[in-house]
Amino acid sequence: MNPSRVTNADIDTDYSSKDRDIIKQFILRDHMDLPNIRASEIITFNTIALKGAIKDVGRALRMSIVETSAISEAVYLDENNKWVIDNAFRKRYPELFKYVDIVNGTIVSIGSHPSGVLVSDLDIEEEVGMCSLATSDYPVSMLNMKELDALMYVKLDILGLDNIGVINETCKLAGIERMTPDNVDLDDEEVWKDIRDDTTLIFQWESTSAQSYLKRFMSDETIAIAKAHNKDFSYIKWFSFGNGLLRPGCASFRDDVADGNILITGFDELDKFLSVTSGRITMQEDIMRFLVRFCGYSDAESDTVRRGIAKKYGTEKFIDEIHDRFISYSHETYGTPVEALEEIFPPIKQGILDATRYAFSWNHSDAYSCIGYICGYLRHYYPLEFLTAALNIFEGKEEKTLNITNYTRRKGIKVEGIKFRHSTSNYTFDKEKNVIYKGIASIKYLNGKVADAFQSIKDMQFKDFIHLLAVIEEKKLPVNSKQMKILIELGFFGEFGEVKCLLKQYEFFNELYGKKQMKKEKAEKLGIPLELVRKNSEKESEKTFTKVDMNGLLHDFVAVMPYERTTFVDKVGYQINDLGYVDIVSQDYKGYVVVMDVETKYTPKLKVYALANGNTITVKIAKKDFNRNALQIGDVVRVTNQKKKARVKMSSDGRFVPVENEFDWWLTKYEVIGAK
Repeated sequence: MNPSRVTNADIDTDYSSKDRDIIKQFILRDHMDLPNIRASEIITFNTIALKGAIKDVGRALRMSIVETSAISEAVYLDENNKWVIDNAFRKRYPELFKYVDIVNGTIVSIGSHPSGVLVSDLDIEEEVGMCSLATSDYPVSMLNMKELDALMYVKLDILGLDNIGVINETCKLAGIERMTPDNVDLDDEEVWKDIRDDTTLIFQWESTSAQSYLKRFMSDETIAIAKAHNKDFSYIKWFSFGNGLLRPGCASFRDDVADGNILITGFDELDKFLSVTSGRITMQEDIMRFLVRFCGYSDAESDTVRRGIAKKYGTEKFIDEIHDRFISYSHETYGTPVEALEEIFPPIKQGILDATRYAFSWNHSDAYSCIGYICGYLRHYYPLEFLTAALNIFEGKEEKTLNITNYTRRKGIKVEGIKFRHSTSNYTFDKEKNVIYKGIASIKYLNGKVADAFQSIKDMQFKDFIHLLAVIEEKKLPVNSKQMKILIELGFFGEFGEVKCLLKQYEFFNELYGKKQMKKEKAEKLGIPLELVRKNSEKESEKTFTKVDMNGLLHDFVAVMPYERTTFVDKVGYQINDLGYVDIVSQDYKGYVVVMDVETKYTPKLKVYALANGNTITVKIAKKDFNRNALQIGDVVRVTNQKKKARVKMSSDGRFVPVENEFDWWLTKYEVIGAK
């Protein structure tokens, strides 16, 4: 951003998360196959922060967890970018803060930076010093990040980004060239509308608030206004501008921009300069270019201001100087009247002050926006490939998986649970049926060997489930009883009958298969009619059948076993036990939720999954109600009444006060209809 800068900037590169370790190995172990290059990880000195110090000291002083947590929540960042707390808390808890101030900032451990790598053509061991850590596979520098900065060393940030992995895998599945900003159509209006309507898997835009904002920011009306104002309008640049608007530094004008309000000053050169950003100073580079073009700063001076704003030091001092230089330089250079410049400056001042709360940069935003757009492009034109790749990449991330499956449902794509003859190790898709099949290896305790075992017999024909179980035994397939139980419970063998019936059949199979005799007492205990045993045995004594064809007996018995239906409560229980989440969605279950998480340290707070729409929400319950009718993870609950209440937090004088525009849902009436 600053051509005059003499210090080295970090080099950030995003890779697919699964490739990150290979890249680090190539740099740290292979030295990029360059004989003169040396590399090491970068040491970190981990300290206890103010919030942690309050909780730890409070625990040592035997204060209640509720009280210390409420105090720690009052910690905030001051204008010097330092974590502080109001003096009112210090006066109220003098003993606590006597020790907190001693503990705060103490180094408690050392480690290595999660992504930073030091690279140099100098001998790092000689010039910097290196050490070994139990937590790292590579040498680690003995100087930390700031010290290396001061010594002008080059640092690489090797970052793992799952969205890059999704793009890579989608292109492989679709058999197309890997998508980049250079080979994708960035002006496809159908794709932009699709992104606007739903931001699932659109990088940086997936939160509820971001999705809501994008609908306004990318509305037909706002886009038309933006195009009329900026003759060089491009969707990707507008999208990148929107990425910047999501940051805290743009909060004061974010909504105005989304509503199509353009700020026009009448200062033609300035209006043209800010035409891309609706007349607002938004990005870090814009602040620097503004200072150079309209205030007469050098590149180096503008970068000093940018860094000062980013680190929140001396902003007020900068503002006064910026004001004076803006008025004098723009008047002398562009001939704009001083009075007009004085009227123009206030929103500029506000934009620079707001930037201390974190302003984004074009160099980050443009890259992120291209990633987001390419995800949208692939999602639009290759939905099955894209969603299958996403489910595989985000394997094990339950909330993400739920969001993806909910999206597929909205788009008319069915995500089938694991299914015999179809499911492989990974998620796969069937274009003809417009179906995605869940991957077996994505489930806890299952793996690729299990998937391959069932793929090896997928084309065989079976008389019934007992026949299948016999083949598994005869072929010695690598599937144990725990894995079989999970597969049955998740409906893998649905073609053979109801889950509860199959579980019973599997139980009988394990009990009887391979045996040659059966006592009559045992047959009666198992509920097997004696005439069936007699039919399948060659000899019978007073108490025992011998030379029993146990395979034939099992086939005959399952044909007459009582039919037992699997309820939705049963299915919920199986999914929670085996998957860790629920993906059942049906309007038949309106008003029913599944308890996914329970927190009772303070007011009971629950994360619940709504079976009617697939949404996961957080709710609270009054302690007296919860104590009377406690809930546990896995409970299926029918909600009969709920209320929306203002959220509260502790003030400096110890009172709980409402938080403006923040609310919680409270369950007031409910009943448990099934437990895990």
